[in-house]
Amino acid sequence: MFLKLIYFLMWFKLKPSAAPKIDVAAVANTAFMKETSGLVFNESGTIFSIEDSGNAPQILVLDTLGKQLGLPILLNAKNVDWEEMATDETHIFVGDFGNNSSRRQDLLIYTIDKQAVMNNDKINIGNIYFRYEDQTNFKPSIRKRRFDAEAMLSIGDSLYLFTKDYTVPLIGESRVYRLPKTVGNHIAQKVGTIRTDNAAYGLGQITAAALSPDQKTAVLLANNALYIFRDFELPRFWEGSRTQYNFEEKRQREGITFSDNCQVYISNEATTKSVAQLTKLDLCSTMIGRSPRVYCTGIGQDFLLTFEHLYRNSRLQIIDNQGNTIYRKRLKSSMKDLRLSESLFKKNEIYTLNVTHKSHKWSKKIAIKRT
Repeated sequence: MFLKLIYFLMWFKLKPSAAPKIDVAAVANTAFMKETSGLVFNESGTIFSIEDSGNAPQILVLDTLGKQLGLPILLNAKNVDWEEMATDETHIFVGDFGNNSSRRQDLLIYTIDKQAVMNNDKINIGNIYFRYEDQTNFKPSIRKRRFDAEAMLSIGDSLYLFTKDYTVPLIGESRVYRLPKTVGNHIAQKVGTIRTDNAAYGLGQITAAALSPDQKTAVLLANNALYIFRDFELPRFWEGSRTQYNFEEKRQREGITFSDNCQVYISNEATTKSVAQLTKLDLCSTMIGRSPRVYCTGIGQDFLLTFEHLYRNSRLQIIDNQGNTIYRKRLKSSMKDLRLSESLFKKNEIYTLNVTHKSHKWSKKIAIKRT
């Protein structure tokens, strides 16, 4: 017998029945932006932020210590419900698409010259108007409020919007929409759905998004949770491996941005129980954002697993399609390769590889076909 075909069905993925906890380092209290709802890091080393509904149509410019440096105004703009910022090489995009009740028909995104934000007190804008391709009811019941958005990314020539679930009871999903980032009227096309697997307020509602400079890590933020994606092909990062962490402290977190490939800045609004803050988190210093990887190869009559980024005292478990454990082994952090006999794999079927470390669990499904 020979292993003829081995292929991946999914990457390693944390399955957080009880997601591990993380904490952030406070950078500064930011009472001057008590209703922060978006963050963008600029190449000059500054951070741009906005505030949401009812506030002035302005950009807040901060340094990385949270000190306010400027407050440029957007000309001919109105802050109906600003919820998110995104950026590319030349422009900043401000999303006026907050829509808790899913009734708005005046959704738009402002496009702004990035350099103008640093150089001017008053800034000219362009308007990107849009509607969702699958929304026909603008007075939906509370069970169908699915067209609020608080997260946005610029990827290639498009903007991607990620909805915040406002259904009651909460479904626990974020819908992904794409539209061109050019001035004019557009239809936002639905291109995906992300199941947060958390039908709980504060955990399953997406409030912000960010992509690392090397475009190898993407994050989706909720008030009390952080979803980290790796091992993906853009633009569909949500189909890569995903890790969820819950924050130790409950806050109304609504802004996130990468300053480099490891560091993210996160902002939260002021509430009756917490002050407005700018905080920082290093995704590279701990297990955060780094999952073990395994590569599978058929060699003659054997089966070779090659590991990367193992944690000390991780455990490997291989399960067949009927739920039977066919192999167990404790793995050392220095381990690179593990050779297994094909006799373990008695059937042509899908097998599950589990790697666990403390409260973390990653799973990968592989299909084995023999001749």
